[in-house]
Amino acid sequence: MNTTNFKLSGLTCPSCVKLVSNRLKKVSGVQEVNIDLVSGNVMVNSEANLNLEIFKKSLEGTHYLIIK
Repeated sequence: MNTTNFKLSGLTCPSCVKLVSNRLKKVSGVQEVNIDLVSGNVMVNSEANLNLEIFKKSLEGTHYLIIK
């Protein structure tokens, strides 16, 4: 299992967390997504090593931005 960690901006409520989590879980190979609303920290567990560009594409059309 591979873990990818990054920080998100734009999270303001539990609904934001749910929306982002659902989008990230649609990425092929993603098994688990954990998001901390207060810090914006995101941890994604996946079968393969996925780069941030894949996650950025999954969030296109939203106001959420990945910050390394």
